[in-house]
Amino acid sequence: MRSEEHLNQASAALRGGRWQDARVAFEASLAQQETAEALEGLAQVHWWLCDARASVQYRERAWVLFRQGGEAVRAGRVAVDLSISYLVNLGNDVAARGWLARAERLTRRLDPNPLQGWLWLMQGYMSGDAERARADTTRALELAQETGDADLELLALSDLGVALVAEGRAEEGLAMLDEALAGTLGGEYGRLDTVVFAMCNMLAACHLVGDLDRATQWCRVAEEFMSSYGCPFLYARCRTHYGGVLVAKGRWEQAEEQLRAALDMSEDAGPGPRVEALAQLADLRLRQGRLEEAEALLALVDDSSDVALPAAAVRLARGEAAIAAGLLERRARFLGDSHIEVAPTLALLVEAHLADGHLDAANYDLVRQLRRASLPRSSALRRPGRPGRCRTVASARHRALCAVV
Repeated sequence: MRSEEHLNQASAALRGGRWQDARVAFEASLAQQETAEALEGLAQVHWWLCDARASVQYRERAWVLFRQGGEAVRAGRVAVDLSISYLVNLGNDVAARGWLARAERLTRRLDPNPLQGWLWLMQGYMSGDAERARADTTRALELAQETGDADLELLALSDLGVALVAEGRAEEGLAMLDEALAGTLGGEYGRLDTVVFAMCNMLAACHLVGDLDRATQWCRVAEEFMSSYGCPFLYARCRTHYGGVLVAKGRWEQAEEQLRAALDMSEDAGPGPRVEALAQLADLRLRQGRLEEAEALLALVDDSSDVALPAAAVRLARGEAAIAAGLLERRARFLGDSHIEVAPTLALLVEAHLADGHLDAANYDLVRQLRRASLPRSSALRRPGRPGRCRTVASARHRALCAVV
């Protein structure tokens, strides 16, 4: 069989989610002739088989061949995908920005530029400025609607939705996420990974606001997709978010089940999903009063904003209030004033200052900032069950507000 015939077989298997069949056929095609198409196909296969590093390696080889062949648009698309993989799968934001810049430089002279919307989407996703991120993502959405790019439209809607939820505009953001996921799971997508990112955004938003009902209902809809296509990466990250919602709702036994499954599934999914699962499991242990186990879980993670809150809670429970305050101050600066998760961060920071005996007139601005935060909408503040040996964020909120009454 010729290389082209193997390539056609592999592409058909890829579209059908038959990952092992696609892998064998792509490898057979490459054995006869190395092509950018076969390398890019293998990159997609390995991503769905939860081998992000192999996926990146194949994509980088495909990038070189597309560039050598003078195919700027296809090379640019690969560069955008590499940016996503480095950021989401491998947790390397420096490499992600480098690849995005490469895609932008390669396609900037094209008029029209078919990748412009994707460049705006990624620039918005990686921006540390909420206003600029919203502007870039909105531009991507408008361009997608003009050009009929369904994948770009669905992901821009989804990114805008989760950003609005994070800013405390939960009703508006969740409505956008519902629309994006309805279109995605209804089959509007052209790329299978659109389903992955839209579903993860929905569950991340549900985790932020503690909306178990919405998370459960969308998981039921997504089960059919996952039973057809699998995807350990999707399963791991989504299960982590779903587990976080269950933790916030006090359904600890079910949360344990989901988070354990997420840890097993994230073994080879890159550091991002694994860190998130460990952070959520550590939070569960804190709520259960199992301090030593929480500390052991956090010790498995390098310095990360994802674990700052449980790490600070452990330090506070150990009587190391000043260290806890330092962790929380850094996290608050990282989140900014408008992020929904700044409320539990500030609440625990006030608790740390109280424990350290430093909540005096100089801290009143901090307490007033806490009063202004969207406390009722943050799932992290609804901490059911007994406090155990650790102070809860809810008690921190109560004591902090009393300090300025």
